Amino acid sequence: MIFNNINLKIIKSLSLVLMAFIFIYCSKDGGDSNNENIPNKSIVVNPSSIDFSDTMVTKNSDAKTVNINPNNLDSNITISVSGDFEISSNNLNFSNSLTIDGSSTTNIFVRFSPTEVGNMNGNLLFESSGAGNANVSLAGTSTRLKYNYRTFSNQRIAWGGGHGQSS
Repeated sequence: MIFNNINLKIIKSLSLVLMAFIFIYCSKDGGDSNNENIPNKSIVVNPSSIDFSDTMVTKNSDAKTVNINPNNLDSNITISVSGDFEISSNNLNFSNSLTIDGSSTTNIFVRFSPTEVGNMNGNLLFESSGAGNANVSLAGTSTRLKYNYRTFSNQRIAWGGGHGQSS
């Protein structure tokens, strides 16, 4: 027979080398090739911090915009805010939390609504399944409520019928 003169040790060694070559070639990085093309999920927000200054107690500041850019998300984004701050998706109806679509870039609005005088801090938290959380630091300075009364200057003030009175 033809196979009588073949050394089996050489065949075993060659087959091991061939299997190792196939494994390395198929896995490229030496790991599991099934996870090579899984995109990273993330939430990118801009800006990373917002400062509201000189807002009177019981009044609302002007709203500021936060841009949200979801990357490869397959679920909604839940947004919550702490402290004396409020958020809105339409700049009309404000609350402490909301949920937005995680498939497209969008803007939300943040405002400062202080309940007491002083420096306030808060946090805007963005969460979505499978993605790392994103945060925006919030700060605000609130001042006393100012009452503006109409004053009269250089006007005569008179009581009664106007006879014999001086101002």
